[in-house]
Parts: sequence; C-alpha cells; structure tokens
Amino acid sequence: MAIRVALFGTKFMGKAHSQAYRNVNKFFPDAPQIEMAVIVGRNPEETESARAALGWQEASTDWKAVMAAVADGTRDAELRRATQAGI
Repeated sequence: MAIRVALFGTKFMGKAHSQAYRNVNKFFPDAPQIEMAVIVGRNPEETESARAALGWQEASTDWKAVMAAVADGTRDAELRRATQAGI
C-alpha cells in the first residue's frame, strides 16, 4: 500500500523533502511506497514549476482544500515558522 503525500513548501526544504520521498525505498526497501500526490505553494507559476521539476503529480495553491482532501493521508509542511501557525 502506498502512502499518499502532500508537501507544503516549494523552496529549499520542499526540494530536500522531495528528494527524500523519491529515494526512500532505495535506502529502506521494506518501507511503504510513497505516492508524491501534491505539492502546495503560494505562487501558481513557481508551484507548477516545482511540481514538474520535483516529480509531484499535482500542484496547488489552495492549502485548505489540500488539507481537506488528504485528511487521511500524510502532510509534510516545510514552511517558515510564522506561516505554520495557520496550518
């Protein structure tokens, strides 16, 4: 069974976590497969660019809709501390 992941953040830590999700099974073969479902950012163009470059299935700028859609999945928030409070 794959774990669907929503990643919040497209900058440095978003890139680092994307790399980790892509490669986790190379280091931990028995770990569940990761489905890189959606990456969320503030700027639509930057978020779409990150989606394409980092291997995510979808891009979104609506974090509330993504939170509701993945209520039973895994969310990974790579945001500045001031931004995290609302999420």
